Formats: sequence, structure tokens, C-alpha cells
Amino acid sequence: MNFKLKKLMLINILFLISCNSYQIIQNNPIIESYIYLTDQKIQFTLPSNWLFYYSSKKYFQFVAKNPNNLYGPILEYRGLNNTTQTQKERDLYAEGWYKAIELNFPEWEYKEKGYKEFNYNNNKIYTYHFIGTFLDGKVKMKKLGYLRFYKDKVHAIYYTTRDDNFNQFFELFKEIDQKIIYEPYIPPY
Repeated sequence: MNFKLKKLMLINILFLISCNSYQIIQNNPIIESYIYLTDQKIQFTLPSNWLFYYSSKKYFQFVAKNPNNLYGPILEYRGLNNTTQTQKERDLYAEGWYKAIELNFPEWEYKEKGYKEFNYNNNKIYTYHFIGTFLDGKVKMKKLGYLRFYKDKVHAIYYTTRDDNFNQFFELFKEIDQKIIYEPYIPPY
């Protein structure tokens, strides 16, 4: 190789080593999906790799799950019109809800039940909740459920996974739940 070619190669190598490059297009992968259920007046923020199912004819109008595992984590949602006016009516509704859960899941066992009120956009949300376990075949599952009364809607929200994975996903369930928006602003078409 002649001297000029070697010198040119050396200059190119030094140039490449000392050269700084900047990204023109930044790759910022979407890590969340926003799901608007306009008829139910609710918005969920979910991991973008989850699968989403909608149906107005099924018991759950919306189901979302991690596609990598048959046993969850899973979110199930059902929205209904709120016909209650008083705390007593909400308590009776919730009592029926607790009984229905117990009847619908094999070997159901409540681990926790509770009630909480909180303010949301200058209105009250009345929330009943539970944590319980059941069997899906031979697999022990754990379910966290919320029954929320907000204005003219009742929101039944469930988070489910294998019992032995529940603690692993509990923070994710809380994060999803904290990001729920009731009566989201939906821009016109």
C-alpha cells in the first residue's frame, strides 16, 4: 500500500473515532395505550403490549391482558347505569355484587373487603373493593375487584392473575387503577 493511501485511512479512522453523531430521529417507543370507552365514560392507560377485547354483547365490555400468559395479568371491565341515589341503595347493590362474585367462581374465598369514598373532579366516588382467591381448574387465581359509583355510572373493574404471581403484578394493577380517568375529554372527530 502506498503512503498516501495509508495516510488517508489513518485520517478516516481518527475522524470516525473522534466524531460525535447525533440522532436526527429519536426512537421513543410507546409504552402505554390509551383506551377510551366513550359510552361508559372511562379511559384506561394500559401497557401497549397487552391485547384488548371489546364487546357490547358480553358480560365484560372490555378485557385486556398480557398475551404471554394464559393466567394473567388480566383487566376486566363492566360499566352499568347507576340507579342508586343513597348510601343504603349502594350498600345493597354492593352486597349483591359480593354474593355474585362468590357464586360465580369455584371455591371462592374472600381475603379482604372494604369501602372507601374519595373526591374526584369535585364529585364523590363511592368504592367497594375485595381481594379473593378461586380455582381455575387446578390453578389458584387471585382477583382484585372494585365497584365504583360515580355520577350516572357504576364501574366494575377486576384485576386477575395467578395467586403466586399476584404480588409481582400488584404494583402494575395499582398503577393502572390510579391512571383511570372518569369522564375523559374526547376531542371531536
